[in-house]
Amino acid sequence: MKKNLLSAALLVGFLTGCASNQVGNKIESTDVSQIKKGVTTRAEVEARFGAPMQVTMAGDGKRTLFYQYSSSEAHASPSALLYLIPVYGGLYNGGAKGQSRMQQLQIVVNNSNIVEDYEFNDGATAHESGGFLGTKMTSTPIAPSP
Repeated sequence: MKKNLLSAALLVGFLTGCASNQVGNKIESTDVSQIKKGVTTRAEVEARFGAPMQVTMAGDGKRTLFYQYSSSEAHASPSALLYLIPVYGGLYNGGAKGQSRMQQLQIVVNNSNIVEDYEFNDGATAHESGGFLGTKMTSTPIAPSP
């Protein structure tokens, strides 16, 4: 009896699992606050943040360094198991909750490789979705965690 209960609990845990994804390196706001326009060099930026994901060049020799970090996490709701029940479960239940975070840092350096300007954006959103016929999708901005 205990083995059956344990097996059922493991199956529930497996079927209502979670998924996560992460791209890039997290950008710390304390590191961004160390950038000083007209003072910080490209070498100092790359020492602090690593190699940029992308670099673009303007006609006047200025370059823009792009850094990006994104992460997402989703957890299936326990009612997702009802998908195993024909008709009712597959049509009306299930769903997931999770959150995503996006950070973007753009740094413009002049032709002497000195930071001329920069912009940092950091945002997080909570997501919730429902079953197939009862589908609902809501997204709510939240304050990013440090």
